[in-house]
Amino acid sequence: MNGMGIPMSELRTELPEELVGWVGDAARRFEVTRAEIVRRALEHYLRHMNDVGAEFNQRREISGREVDWREAKSTLRRSNCPFDNCPYADDCPAEVCRL
Repeated sequence: MNGMGIPMSELRTELPEELVGWVGDAARRFEVTRAEIVRRALEHYLRHMNDVGAEFNQRREISGREVDWREAKSTLRRSNCPFDNCPYADDCPAEVCRL
């Protein structure tokens, strides 16, 4: 356990030389140990994994749905139309519209 009563584990891995150099530079710059830099980076990563997982699941759900391309095209056309009262309404000929 560390000084705050939190159980600790040791983790070892090999890192590319450039990453080791970067961690050492950051440790000197912030006046902390290399272990502290790695610990903080790992904690940051783990805090954001929930967000990444939720985004992944949402994208997977969306990709599994059938897309109504006609509705998508209609919505896109209306959102890009500069006219409030288009005479074509839902039958927008965006490709050839001179308005």
